[in-house]
Amino acid sequence: MRGLLIWICALLPALGQAEEAGTFDYWVLSLSWSPSWCAQTGDAQGADQCDARHDHGWTLHGLWPQYARGYPSFCQTAHPPPSRRQTAAMADVMGSAGLAWHQWRKHGSCSGFSAEDYFALSRRAYAQVVRPEAFR
Repeated sequence: MRGLLIWICALLPALGQAEEAGTFDYWVLSLSWSPSWCAQTGDAQGADQCDARHDHGWTLHGLWPQYARGYPSFCQTAHPPPSRRQTAAMADVMGSAGLAWHQWRKHGSCSGFSAEDYFALSRRAYAQVVRPEAFR
């Protein structure tokens, strides 16, 4: 029992260390095909992304800082979280403001950028992907 307690105490400092925002190896741009996601999951959840009025094809799932092995997530950052206006403004490319908020919390917080700059970079990266007209 004492050995287990020593082992747990030795691990605690490592568990308390937050990953450093802005320190990563490369970006991953993740896209999602809305018709498949809606058919499998989104329709049952009543997801706004699946509303026929939006006619989403490929959507931006996220832009993620990445390590050579693994990725940072939920980093401590000095930047304030995005406003509702900022997340709502991403719904046209991400499918919903909720996804934009989640992606900021999990990945954007590790970018080293403000929410405004992270979303602007995400939008620019998404715009650079050439998609056939039938799949937009």
